[in-house]
Amino acid sequence: MNKQKLHQKALNFVLTTYKRYSDREETEQKWIDYDKLYNNKYSKKTYVNGVANLFVPETRKAVRTLLNFCDECLFAKKPNFKLQGVGGSNDEKKAEINTKILNLQQQKINFRTKVRRFLETAIINGTAIAKVSWVQKNKYVLKDLNERKSVMDIIKKIGTGDFFMPKTKKDTVPIYDNIDFSVLELENVFWDFYRKWEEQEAIIEKIPNVSESDIRIMVKGSDSYFGVEQYLQQHQAGITEPDVTENYAHTADSVGTGDTMRVDKNRHELLECWCNFDIDDDGIEEECIITVIDQKQVIRCELNPYDIQEKPYVLFKWEDIKKAESIGIGVPELAKESQLALNDFMNQFMDDLMLILDCMMVVDAQAGIPESELKSRPRGIMHSQTGKDGVTFIRPPNVSEAALRGIQLAKNDIMTVTGASANLQGLPARYDTTATEANAINNSSQREIFTKLRTFEDEVIKAYLRKAYGYNLQFMSTNDVKKIIGAEAFGAYIANMNIDFESRDYDLSKVLMSDFDFVPLSVSETENKVVKGQQLLNLYNIAIKSPVGIWNIAELAKKIAEVLNDGDLSIISKEVNSQLVSPDDENILMSQGETPFAKQNENHIAHIQVHEAVELNPAYEPIRQKHIEEHVKFLQLQQQQQQQLMQQEILRQLMGQQQQKQQAGVPIQEQPVFAPKGMTPEQVAQVPGAVEAPVSLR
Repeated sequence: MNKQKLHQKALNFVLTTYKRYSDREETEQKWIDYDKLYNNKYSKKTYVNGVANLFVPETRKAVRTLLNFCDECLFAKKPNFKLQGVGGSNDEKKAEINTKILNLQQQKINFRTKVRRFLETAIINGTAIAKVSWVQKNKYVLKDLNERKSVMDIIKKIGTGDFFMPKTKKDTVPIYDNIDFSVLELENVFWDFYRKWEEQEAIIEKIPNVSESDIRIMVKGSDSYFGVEQYLQQHQAGITEPDVTENYAHTADSVGTGDTMRVDKNRHELLECWCNFDIDDDGIEEECIITVIDQKQVIRCELNPYDIQEKPYVLFKWEDIKKAESIGIGVPELAKESQLALNDFMNQFMDDLMLILDCMMVVDAQAGIPESELKSRPRGIMHSQTGKDGVTFIRPPNVSEAALRGIQLAKNDIMTVTGASANLQGLPARYDTTATEANAINNSSQREIFTKLRTFEDEVIKAYLRKAYGYNLQFMSTNDVKKIIGAEAFGAYIANMNIDFESRDYDLSKVLMSDFDFVPLSVSETENKVVKGQQLLNLYNIAIKSPVGIWNIAELAKKIAEVLNDGDLSIISKEVNSQLVSPDDENILMSQGETPFAKQNENHIAHIQVHEAVELNPAYEPIRQKHIEEHVKFLQLQQQQQQQLMQQEILRQLMGQQQQKQQAGVPIQEQPVFAPKGMTPEQVAQVPGAVEAPVSLR
């Protein structure tokens, strides 16, 4: 096969595949609808006097809640990942170096910001795609100062008749030469929805509105492109892109500009196809890249330039769709029906209020009241001749309460279906939600999000790190590695590895290459923190209901604060173990308007007697009553605990007596059962271990 036939075959393959993949109007319309739902512009505004047309931003709140939660979980730890070598100590050293390199690259490309945008796209549209590539960006300039001056002198002679612009030599200035993680617009990426992402035969990226200057810079330093200059000279006008506002009309309202911002330079369209294509006509498909300009001519056709031989794209789905392997469902689609119902309920509520405030009137014609004197601008007037009241208001039934219930139900449905519960939003639960129910809702939402984030780590973070590591082995220079880890440390590392290179440029594959396991850290640490915090809270609930002396409540509270408050113990009182305050001192505090707090290990009977005997200002009587109620509650708790201890001691004594009789061979007889509630103080004193507590006023 000659070169011309190969190029024609590649062109036919790309255009045929592009035509098949681009037949997806319904899917693209859904993406437009989701964008409108997210931006609260789903329906066209109609301005009618007295009719509400509101869009409640509940879907947007759900998206932002999930986005913020995911962002904080993914980047809770710094660094948020590490490499683990599977071999000996040399692999661990290589893992440390590669971890440092990859972390620095993440900082260079603002990886967290790009991942946040990637997640936002996935949450809104259900699917997000990013391109992980090694990018070399150069700027061509006149480095020579004298040459720049001469060019400026020539430009000044324009219009004098002797103007002549000579050909100048432009040198390259490197702008960027490193990893890139670029989030792509879904409408510009074309793929097979019904295949798994790793099994895609072709992924086509459409790059619209590319200027001739950008194309020339792109191909100038590369040997991969061909026939570009001849094409640009023959085809000055490329494919005209439709106005963005045709599909995303609501963006014109958000931006506040129209077509005046668009540039009318000659623009071209590139189709970059990463595909499985038989480039050598041997019946076996290879990993290839084919670039087509304006759907007319192939300007690049070569094997995949990356050593790892993977297509440089990563995909993530928010919610899976059965039988559609590589497309997902987003939050706006999940919440669509509930959001539209919420809008209806809210508008009905507003309309009801408007009808109540601005209702119709019945005006008696005999009253002689002109319409111009009716100050409320009524919705309408009916004239009557009843001879009764001059003006009668016709008010509709008040359905506000039912509308508010519908609004709350719709909001709850959105929270439930999206997983953005009130607890996840940092808001308190409903007033009628029990602690158990709120805890279950919160745990369910967090578990669902953590599951998605673990999938995100496997499909995006690990895939990105694996590709970036492979690109580093192929493209990164030794000088770059030296800058990152330091020349002295790099030299010591080379010496320890017993690597001897004759050339000045080391073989980085020998320095960095090994088998690594890429381990994200943030989500696991955050999830462990949440689980441990929940376990501590459950333990705290058990502890406060247990008898006194079993648990150290103060230390348990400190432990919870350490876990849930990131080690900040400022919320814990420094006087947890302070000395008890006497009831007389508490009376003094109450007489000054201060509120003392009862403590569990006080003599509550003595405190109650002293507090009831004191005379206080009537204004401070609620303080005393509240304080006495606290002592009564603690007293009841102490009595319950004493009864439990007595029952346990009686059972222990009975079990001991039975064991002694069994050992002595005495037949066991039925023993009487004591009722602790009916025991007298004298009987309590006879129970072993039951010691009367000393009475103290402190």
